[in-house]
Amino acid sequence: MNRRRFLATSATVGVLAMAGCSDDETAPPRRSQVFENQRVTDGRLEVQLDPQPRVESREDVEAGLVPIGFVGRAAAAKGGGAGRGASGRGKSGSYSDAPRHGNHGHAMYGAGAYGNDYRDDHDDDIERYDASIATVGVARIGDPGDDEDDLEAYGDFDPDELTEYDASAGDAVTHPIDQGAGWYRTGAKLTGDSVDHDFGWSYLDVEVEGAEEMSVGQHWKLSPRL
Repeated sequence: MNRRRFLATSATVGVLAMAGCSDDETAPPRRSQVFENQRVTDGRLEVQLDPQPRVESREDVEAGLVPIGFVGRAAAAKGGGAGRGASGRGKSGSYSDAPRHGNHGHAMYGAGAYGNDYRDDHDDDIERYDASIATVGVARIGDPGDDEDDLEAYGDFDPDELTEYDASAGDAVTHPIDQGAGWYRTGAKLTGDSVDHDFGWSYLDVEVEGAEEMSVGQHWKLSPRL
């Protein structure tokens, strides 16, 4: 298994952890539509939020939330898809080989073809829902050259560290990068679109490179496991 498991510790996030399991039995990161594109402009990191957030879940969601289809679902045919997935980031990672978010090209941490079989085996338990973005924030989480041993994993990160912004679906969140190049984490807390249900957090980690002319390097999508 990966050295670092992105297991959410919040009671509001449904996570499956199976002691002594094999990778094929481990729940993959959930799929969601939360973040679109990212760029550096005028000394700020800009992350565009998806105008129609969606999220998949195995939680027992309150009646009234209507399940919807999920973009890119057909690509998860049994036995197909990308490789095992990246177990690291930065200098020690395998960013070029990581599975990608179908719409926006974010590397998906911990994802891989093993998730396709899991979804086939648990298809009756997984639903996809329209969602709202309740809270958005950004924090600097690492210096240039930091790798997985330096960046906080999903379950270790406290969202209170984020600088909160007033933004909702479809907006662009901008954060000053006056601390210079390094890693910046944008977090979005998802809730049900039509009922009061908490789906927890999704994160996008963006590497900002350069000095006077800064640009985006790696960008990773971090999600709790189904």
